[in-house]
Amino acid sequence: KVKQTLPSSLLQTLGTKPIAHIDHFIPEMLGSAELAEEVSLDGSGKLVKITGCASPGKTVTIVVRGSNKLVIEEAERSIHDALCVIRCLVKRRSVTTAEFIPQISRRRDQWGEERNNSSLQRYNPDACFRH
Repeated sequence: KVKQTLPSSLLQTLGTKPIAHIDHFIPEMLGSAELAEEVSLDGSGKLVKITGCASPGKTVTIVVRGSNKLVIEEAERSIHDALCVIRCLVKRRSVTTAEFIPQISRRRDQWGEERNNSSLQRYNPDACFRH
């Protein structure tokens, strides 16, 4: 049974649709793959690897490993934030790298000055672009 909470991109990759009731198990609703196997990660865990999907989409899986739960959760949040930024840039196409060149240049110039300042001034976001 495919949970209805799965992301639509995953459903597209697997070539399936959400099935809420046993009566809906028909070939048109199911996806197929050549192989689904459980893979060991150097003794520290396992994951299910699905290969040879009948209608592969453009989705990927990111496996995050860390020394403890806190590190993994922080990595997950960071990846989520980065993907949100990328999605926003792709959808809106309003921000380009060239728009940030003046800020990057000013920031680079201030790098030497910041070494002499206290840590409070160094991490003050308002002070980053004063000139």
